[in-house]
Amino acid sequence: MELFILKVSIYETYHCGAVTSVGAWNPSSQSYVSIYHGLPTVITKSRIFEPQIEKLDFKSNRLRIDIDCSAARSWCEIDAVKISGQRISLPPIPINSLSSDMRKLINSDVFSDVCFLVEKRRILAHKAILVSRSDYFMAMFSHNMKESKMEEIVIEDVEHDTFLSLLEYIYTGELTCSPVVTVDLLKLADMFSMDDLKVICMSRIPDHLSVDTVLAVLSAVSKGDSLMAIRELCYEFIAQNYAEVTKSEDFLSLPKEELIEIVQLTASKIKL
Repeated sequence: MELFILKVSIYETYHCGAVTSVGAWNPSSQSYVSIYHGLPTVITKSRIFEPQIEKLDFKSNRLRIDIDCSAARSWCEIDAVKISGQRISLPPIPINSLSSDMRKLINSDVFSDVCFLVEKRRILAHKAILVSRSDYFMAMFSHNMKESKMEEIVIEDVEHDTFLSLLEYIYTGELTCSPVVTVDLLKLADMFSMDDLKVICMSRIPDHLSVDTVLAVLSAVSKGDSLMAIRELCYEFIAQNYAEVTKSEDFLSLPKEELIEIVQLTASKIKL
């Protein structure tokens, strides 16, 4: 049976590694087309060799396998060869474009039906998407709440970039914001009762802490009392990278209480 060849399995039993090329028979051209080429090597144990082969646009059921036993300085043995493939040629599975398609709707006027005013700047959105992803927005647009009838909904005490990051997560399930915005987004997720987003923010912050970002993150965290775990993580990072972090002018701008706590934590790690 002729197949569109996807995989070739070669059972080498003695002085393995001698296969240098594999060709597939092309019925149209009446010749072998190379699908693999390599150099001989020596492998002491028997193996099933499955080389990375070139994709073919024709069916075949015949192979030509060339071997070079010079590396082994002896004879080589192949006991069996298996061809795996499919009877029809299928196109590659398309990449899921849902998140990229949804991203295009963020702050887009395409069928938008709600407008938020954040830092005096308009942000357009879609109620159906918001309410399907957040109980907060479901409540906002239900039960005759005043927001459901407003042309523009004012969002207080939230930065423009942070609210856009919130919409990014609601629309796409992804986050691309900076560590500092992630901290602010964590507060917003807490305010909007989005527990899944809170977990994602908490998991991202440690991986994005650096000498250049830790003070900004600490400053953002210090504005609230509900993020003690992140604050302590920043203290620990500064203590471990004290020499580099303290070169920043922003370090001396930290509140006195925080400076004392950082210095004490750093001193406790010094081995005498």
